[in-house]
Amino acid sequence: MRIDLHLHSSLSDGAFVPEDVVRFAHKTGLETVALSDHDSISAFARAEAVLPAGMRLLRGVELSSRFEGTEFHILGYFPSDVGDSFRAYLSEAQRSRRERMAEGIIALRARGLSVTIEEITSRFPGSESVSRSHVAQYLVDTDQVPSLAEAFERHLKYTLDVIPRTRLSSEGAIALILEHGGLPVWAHPSIEAFDAHVRTLAAAGLRGVEIYTRRRPGGEAAFCEKTCDELGLLATAGSDWHGNGRRPRFIPLNYDDARLEEFLSHFPAAAGTRRTGAVALAAPQTP
Repeated sequence: MRIDLHLHSSLSDGAFVPEDVVRFAHKTGLETVALSDHDSISAFARAEAVLPAGMRLLRGVELSSRFEGTEFHILGYFPSDVGDSFRAYLSEAQRSRRERMAEGIIALRARGLSVTIEEITSRFPGSESVSRSHVAQYLVDTDQVPSLAEAFERHLKYTLDVIPRTRLSSEGAIALILEHGGLPVWAHPSIEAFDAHVRTLAAAGLRGVEIYTRRRPGGEAAFCEKTCDELGLLATAGSDWHGNGRRPRFIPLNYDDARLEEFLSHFPAAAGTRRTGAVALAAPQTP
């Protein structure tokens, strides 16, 4: 089984449109994927319309949240379509993002950078969720900083208090996803944050943890597995892929198949799956 449950499209801050994300993933040999854009669930319908034969697609979203002064990302996975009230929440979250980015851009201009919110939104017209990543890419593209890493380090990391943070709490994000029939999963926690806070989030209703990531050593994964077993939490795998330097190349993940099967058992097998025969499956390729 080859799986990646944390991919981004250009509807948030990914490099490729949803249709191309699933096409690239299929050519790479991925069998089950989830598009988990920031504050947007729109990619699912577009990706499902071109889903290659035999490939499985889950409906996902990623919500930014605040927890004790830091930022945690909570993924929501939905076995069926979300209702109008959740879509209304996402629309409001997207509006709030634009306002926060506009406020942050004023602060960036005070730091001597040349950028406006209009320039950001016009450069990324397909995105429903403007983000710090868009601002960083703009600063690189306009030769104001040499790299994305430096853009974040010098201007955009949250500890600088340049871009205002979301007001949604982690507990609130978990409750929101549960209220609308989803499974809330903690995205890519550091081992320190996991150890310190997973029990609090589990008590708030967290259902799973993204244990298997591109940067998680085997020893850390084993510790997370043991703790999740104690707390009754599910395990997921995700690379947080945004386009890999604007190249259609995916990052292989190491994970426990049985644990991923347990997570997938919460989703109808036929949902988001194109029947074999409509399109020929490509031979798996090593990324």
